[in-house]
Amino acid sequence: MKELLTIDEVAKQLKISKATVRRHIREGRLRAVKIGRVVRISTEDLKSLFRPIGGAKTLKISPDWFEESRKLSLNIKKRHGGALLEDSSETIRSLRERRTLNE
Repeated sequence: MKELLTIDEVAKQLKISKATVRRHIREGRLRAVKIGRVVRISTEDLKSLFRPIGGAKTLKISPDWFEESRKLSLNIKKRHGGALLEDSSETIRSLRERRTLNE
């Protein structure tokens, strides 16, 4: 017979809250069985909660990515009066100043 764990045991083993374990069960990420009024989780079902992370995702870059980024940069420069500001706080400041001058 499989080893069955309580919600409290699973929470302690995974070092997460009991509410998180219940949420995983409710959302279907963790399978559990109810025996009478008690909820139990088998060790095999607990292992199914884990999934590997990592593995490099390859980005799909178009062959013309450099040209596209250059065009985008030129568009930004046009919108900012011909100068591409380095710092975003400078951009926000200049936009605010222009808005107050225009009002």
